[in-house]
Amino acid sequence: MAARTNPVTIPSGLRLTRDLNDALTTWSSSQRVVIGLAADFAESGEWAVTSAVSAAHWIASVADIEVCTAREWIRVGKRLRSLPIIAALFDSDELSYSKVRTLSRLATPENEAQLAAIAKDVPAGHLPRAIAAWLHRNSDDHELERHQHEQRSITWRNEPDGMVTFSARLPPLVAGVLISRLTAHVMRRPGATAERRNRCPDHRGDPARSGRWRHPRRRFATADVGGGAHCAAGVHPGTHSRC
Repeated sequence: MAARTNPVTIPSGLRLTRDLNDALTTWSSSQRVVIGLAADFAESGEWAVTSAVSAAHWIASVADIEVCTAREWIRVGKRLRSLPIIAALFDSDELSYSKVRTLSRLATPENEAQLAAIAKDVPAGHLPRAIAAWLHRNSDDHELERHQHEQRSITWRNEPDGMVTFSARLPPLVAGVLISRLTAHVMRRPGATAERRNRCPDHRGDPARSGRWRHPRRRFATADVGGGAHCAAGVHPGTHSRC
């Protein structure tokens, strides 16, 4: 298992804690092997004789996972070939797959040492924000704008209940406008305007009765999902689809 930012101890007698730690360690090692093999398999051409649409489709079928997950394994495996420092830290358990996956989206042979140093000292959940701060400190406005423009993408997929889940990668200003408009739309229930005109005065302070919702996150949640069958024009699913 990758080295923890805050090492934990396992007191004697905690069987489930010990067993889970051992299982996670084995799982992390297996992840490294699978990612490397997935990238090799995608480039070998062997998948072409399996009747699969792509290497990712074959991996997804065998492992019973979503195609976007298999694509991400392949993408990360290929990127690590040109990032020797990050690859070495991954192999030595000093960086987790979660961190490597995040780093691989922005790291280059020129900056990987700096990004890897940040990743070693930051929990995986805080790494995207830490890298964003680093990027703003080390990029001029034109370079940052170009990078964000190239990284734009949107995917969507149908859920079992008929709802549609979207995932978008947008520049901050564009995202801010979209979030504001979506929040305003989702926070207002259908028919709320007519209801407000006819509601009893006793209900004026009730956000549910007035057509407004007190907690936007309960109605409008952001999630990092992927695997959508559709992508925006010019966006390659294998590059930008996320799970």
